[in-house]
Amino acid sequence: MYARIILFIDQDAKYSLQDPLQVDKLISGEIPPKLMPHIRCTVLKHMIHRPCDAHTSASCFRDGQCSKRFPKPFRSETGSVEGDYYVNYKRRSPKDGGEMEEVCVGKGVDASMLTLDNSCVVPYSPDLLRKFRTHLNVEFCISKVGSIKYLFKYVCKGSDRVTVEVRTFQPDEAHPGNPRQVPTIDEIQQYQHARYISASEVAWILFSFPMVEHQPPVERLEVHIEGHHIIYFQECEHNKAVDTGKANSTKLMTWLQANESFSNARNIPYVDFPKYFRWNKGSITCVPRAKYKIQGSKPTRYDFTMVREQVVGKIYNIRPREREGYFLRTLLLNRAGAISFADMRFYAGVQYPTLRETFCAMGLL
Repeated sequence: MYARIILFIDQDAKYSLQDPLQVDKLISGEIPPKLMPHIRCTVLKHMIHRPCDAHTSASCFRDGQCSKRFPKPFRSETGSVEGDYYVNYKRRSPKDGGEMEEVCVGKGVDASMLTLDNSCVVPYSPDLLRKFRTHLNVEFCISKVGSIKYLFKYVCKGSDRVTVEVRTFQPDEAHPGNPRQVPTIDEIQQYQHARYISASEVAWILFSFPMVEHQPPVERLEVHIEGHHIIYFQECEHNKAVDTGKANSTKLMTWLQANESFSNARNIPYVDFPKYFRWNKGSITCVPRAKYKIQGSKPTRYDFTMVREQVVGKIYNIRPREREGYFLRTLLLNRAGAISFADMRFYAGVQYPTLRETFCAMGLL
């Protein structure tokens, strides 16, 4: 079974991975030293891109070159170049201390010795490779375009498919004594567009194993200016909905209320709010997550400096032409601690009449 997995890292991890040494701890593009025989053997067996050229039948050789861009250029340290989708990992040349290995390829009279170096190593995670001992390509994507391309090109392309041709045979009337039969071909009637399911996938489905897993959970956060939130109501109850809608709360409004009720939570941005608070089912009210409660404190107090819950907050996207709504969304991404919609327009001791003017005063426009 072949799996393609995308992992999104949080903001703190992004800052730490700006250090090339931290990237080298997670992903490697080199042959391990001989002092690590087990992982070295696994890399040489599963993580080597064999030479491909016009004399081989490699599927990656297209238009006179390797479509996977092997062999990779040597590098003395990990880095990135503007415009690249992925990080360029450290690949030391043999002259700079990089590892080499001679392996035998082919059989019989076609056997030959091949020298491998770091230029032909597929990037991998040493920790994952030790555990799974199989081909396991790991890449650190630094481009938003590259991540979207990967997401739609591989993860969402669907199951493997195959075109099947069905043939029926009838006796050869022109040669009755001939045991061969002439196939009856009707391409339109016999064309089948089928889905191919491997044996492992069939077993997975029969045992009702989960096909998709979403971890961590994503909490969608709406954005609206004051008095313009969405109200849901049944048909013919619009008058009642207008009256009750004024009292209805939204996730944005509960964030403002929480900032007023918990002064030590005012440094939590709206997008990180679900990591520290949860909403009660059936009503838009929020309470701090129990893990932040300080035991034995009277009255009850919470410590929001502890490790955060693994929840991702996703603020709804708003187009710039919606003006005040767009400025509010951007302010929510850059500010924390507001206790009301009017407080969102307060900056540097000045109460601005519109969100746009606040936006400009903060230097965001």
